Amino acid sequence: MNNRRGALAGLTPGKRAVALELVYQVLSHVPARLQHAAVFGSTARGEAGTSSDVDVLLIFRRLARDREPHATQAEEIAARLSAQRGVVVEPWSVSLPDLRRGRRTPMLVDALADALPLWPIGTPIPRPPFTTDDAHFCVHMLLARVREGGREVAWLARTGRHHAAARRLRDDLVRMCVAGLLLRRDTRPRRAEAVRSFAASFPVPIDWQSALAWAAASFGPDGTDEQRRVSIPPGGLAGGARAVGALTRRLARETLSRHAV
Repeated sequence: MNNRRGALAGLTPGKRAVALELVYQVLSHVPARLQHAAVFGSTARGEAGTSSDVDVLLIFRRLARDREPHATQAEEIAARLSAQRGVVVEPWSVSLPDLRRGRRTPMLVDALADALPLWPIGTPIPRPPFTTDDAHFCVHMLLARVREGGREVAWLARTGRHHAAARRLRDDLVRMCVAGLLLRRDTRPRRAEAVRSFAASFPVPIDWQSALAWAAASFGPDGTDEQRRVSIPPGGLAGGARAVGALTRRLARETLSRHAV
């Protein structure tokens, strides 16, 4: 705990000031009731550089399902402060219901695990675990998102936006790899790491291997570059779509079988 307190105290004065000012302005100008605020991400882990953003988790008592208008209000405050102070502060607004069992996402659980409390002073931040119920909730959300992707890929292909279609196929492959890992309660892998971890942990048919290798390579040498242009997958867009469809069906069956147990 001393190391965690030291990490917060070790923020540059500018970063510490802008994070605290964000909290005070949210308390003053956002109608939703703020319960907790904390620094998370690379700053909380002591891995941030001098130019890194300051990520601030805002936990409200209750928000609408789409978190509006309060999330946008917090983002507008953060944008003004970032411009005024020359330090980029990025808020993430969630609510106490998001912390309930069966509603937690791996990103939220991981953020809370790393978080350093900002407000109220002396109040510990909640650190709930990621449970099987949470995994099933997240996998169902990911499956729904990927099923939507089929229509988007078809539309992008029809309009000649082939590389955009390839990006959506890549992202959907990653979503399904993440879903498979979540069923094993592995919450940390992201981007290329998620694809490689899935391929190493699950029996992968040979006709999927090239698609997964393509998806992992699309993030560049360090495995995290989401802005790179995504090449057309092996076997073309149709081949990528087949890999996504097969993986989606597999994860749907596995989710149903585990839920039944």
